[in-house]
Amino acid sequence: MEGQIEEFVEGLMARAFGSGLQPVEIGRRLRRVAVRDRRVNVKGIAIAANRFVIELSEADHERILGPGSSISRDLIDEVREAAAREGLSFAGPVTVDMTISSTRRTGTFSISGMFDDTPAPVQPAVLQLSDGRVIELDVAGVRIGRHHENDLVIDESNVSRFHAQILPGDEGWRLIDNNSTNGTRVNGLVCTVRDLSDGAIINIGPATILFRTPT
Repeated sequence: MEGQIEEFVEGLMARAFGSGLQPVEIGRRLRRVAVRDRRVNVKGIAIAANRFVIELSEADHERILGPGSSISRDLIDEVREAAAREGLSFAGPVTVDMTISSTRRTGTFSISGMFDDTPAPVQPAVLQLSDGRVIELDVAGVRIGRHHENDLVIDESNVSRFHAQILPGDEGWRLIDNNSTNGTRVNGLVCTVRDLSDGAIINIGPATILFRTPT
């Protein structure tokens, strides 16, 4: 119902102003869809949809996905960051596909979110903890924080409940800080989003975590 109302309003705006669709509008609704359509899996973990299909008019598709466009990558980042802020995991890698509908009015669009647990290859990586533990990263990534539902629990007062996530990207692994109170450091620098390379040192509260990509 919410999506139908949004499309109706967009249609009125498109007819009134004749303007083309802007990527920021797609990103705004995509974030809402990713968070709104959450579900709890058999392990009791809240997950967000990870496969999205965005239907555009032919004119908007041609204009937005022009040469050199990075919108698909940007939208994937938007989904990952929105889910991270809500403490949500994914069933599989995040994908965003844009399709054309010959009947869709310029300036309007629809988004369908799906849960796809089809395995996908990811770069092998592990987290080495100061107490000697080693955590292997898989396609779902790792949630880190004080709450017991995290994959890596750091039970310290200066660590947020759902502090950060490490998720697979198109070209490696990425750390996303979930708007934590005291921040996350990678190689000594405070960051909100950071691509990780072999040997990166992650500091969350008192914990020091070494990111490795074994060869």
